Amino acid sequence: MSWAIVIGVDDYGDGAPRLHAAVDDAEAFHEWVVSESGGNVPCDNVCLLLGRAHDDPDRDGKEWVPTKDNVVAAINK
Repeated sequence: MSWAIVIGVDDYGDGAPRLHAAVDDAEAFHEWVVSESGGNVPCDNVCLLLGRAHDDPDRDGKEWVPTKDNVVAAINK
């Protein structure tokens, strides 16, 4: 059985340069991972963690953010 953890971080905080496509790339890769013509990994076996910028209009607060605890939880899922 296949599993995947997909992580994209646009904003690392602490004055680090902000990225503008890592989250978009992670979302696109996630779509490929679960597609039949791509990775064909079952959706229940994929965890998507996104570090959106604080002013990203798509930030909804319901997504898993890529903290150490969330990465460990995804691994142990």
